[in-house]
Amino acid sequence: MNSSSRLLVQAFLFLATCTAIFGFVSPRSFDSIPRTVPDFGVYYSAAKLSQRGINPFNRDTLQAEYRSIDPTTPPMHANSGPGTLGVTMPFTGLDFAPARLVWLFLQIAMLIYCGDVLWQMYGGTDTHLPFVWLVMLGSYPCVQTLWLGQYSVLVLTGFVTFAKFSNTLPFLAGLGLSLLLVKPQNQLLVIALGTIWMIDRRQGRIFAGLLLGTVALSALATLGNPAIFSQYFHMLTNEPPTSYWPPVLGSLFRVGFGPQHFSLTFVPLGLGLLWAIAHYYRHRETWHWLDRLPLLLLVSYLASPYGWAYDHLVFLFAYFQVAAIACRRSAVWWLPLLGFQFAMTGYYFFMLNRAEEFHWVWLAPTVTIAYALAPHKMRNS
Repeated sequence: MNSSSRLLVQAFLFLATCTAIFGFVSPRSFDSIPRTVPDFGVYYSAAKLSQRGINPFNRDTLQAEYRSIDPTTPPMHANSGPGTLGVTMPFTGLDFAPARLVWLFLQIAMLIYCGDVLWQMYGGTDTHLPFVWLVMLGSYPCVQTLWLGQYSVLVLTGFVTFAKFSNTLPFLAGLGLSLLLVKPQNQLLVIALGTIWMIDRRQGRIFAGLLLGTVALSALATLGNPAIFSQYFHMLTNEPPTSYWPPVLGSLFRVGFGPQHFSLTFVPLGLGLLWAIAHYYRHRETWHWLDRLPLLLLVSYLASPYGWAYDHLVFLFAYFQVAAIACRRSAVWWLPLLGFQFAMTGYYFFMLNRAEEFHWVWLAPTVTIAYALAPHKMRNS
């Protein structure tokens, strides 16, 4: 990491630590601080329930717990499952207000870390780091993630850690991959391909790190509630998220053939898996995750049966790959690239209360097609 980025990350980690300590000693002092409640509030409430041995995926009990921190808004289901609750468990030692602030500082630290590492890995220069920071804190998926307290930042951090250390510190790379358990539904294609790759290349140390991280998250998730995995499976099989219309291709199948055909949302996933396996074996001899991840992450989201605009954080792999090449060729490219991100953020806030998030369904296909059709020299240099 660049020394300036490292200093920023350390500063926000220090703020998170101080907030946690102060929140533990004097929790009431945070009551007057404005904060947004969802989506972090949903998982905070679910984790509190689970610690008491109560099913966190029951809508009625979750709503009652949620109302203790936000009496006005009914919560959604805790759809992301036990992995997300495992991450949330340590925050339940604090009242909601300081816990929300600690998570915000940690999110910012992770975003700056990911932006810096991606920029460096794809050959960006240090002179453009302020541009990177502005993108990481001002682009629409980052703003939405920070605003809602979403966990997609952990998925981005997991992929960045894996890409950075897969060749040098494979055990750490595997630990990074375990973070995908927080929101696996968006990365099923990459998870399947990664499994094939680990078996094919005999990546035992990466698998060991992945296994340890998985066990740790699972252990945290089961604190006070050993039945949490069966409760989650029961929720998925009896109350699937059929009432939601996420901006993914699978939703378009439901629009065309009828909303009752929820199984159609998995059609793109099946097609995507066939493409991914063929893509891997075509490039098997020259496979390098840093080069392959940008396109794979775009297609994986495209094939996902469930995903939202904040899950577009993984698009930053493709964005920074292209941006680093463009800015090396002409330093002025940072301005239109940043302008595009801020325009999209403005569009997000403009449409926030005017349309359902389903209207973003055009974006992932557009970005994926544009990246796939871009000249090879704009994606690799």
